[in-house]
This record gives sequence, C-alpha cells and structure tokens, in this order.
Amino acid sequence: MDDLPFKMDDLTASRLNAAAKIIEYDGFEGYWTVRSKYGENIANALIIAWLRTKLNDKPDQYPCPDDLEEKVMVRLREKGLL
Repeated sequence: MDDLPFKMDDLTASRLNAAAKIIEYDGFEGYWTVRSKYGENIANALIIAWLRTKLNDKPDQYPCPDDLEEKVMVRLREKGLL
C-alpha cells in the first residue's frame, strides 16, 4: 500500500467522514447540508452509497442483487434528485 501513486490526506479523510456521518444520521435531509458544505459530487456519492446499504435486502450476497440499482434510482427519483 505504501507504493500507491495517490494517497488521501488526513484533511480529506476527515471531511469525507464528517460528510458521511451527516448522511448516515439524516439521510435525505442531510443530502442538502452535505451538498452545500462539501460539494455535489460528494453528496451524490454518499447518498447513493447510503441508499445501497438501506435498500439491499440481501447484504451478505455478492454481487448485490440485480434489482438494487433500480431500487436506488426509484428512490432518487421520488426525492427529486434525478
């Protein structure tokens, strides 16, 4: 791992963890806070990751169930994010 061409710095990791906590605690309500504080790309990635965790009815299955992506897309549409 030490020979990776790019490493995340502590500040980046701390900011991402802070943004992730907001989404974990507040879900969709936290999306707008994360988007304004950390940017649209981070908010989008985290809300999708959060939804994939919440909507996956078979978390021990690899790969994830085929319908998981569609479930995520439906919820994003319902919330007006698509």
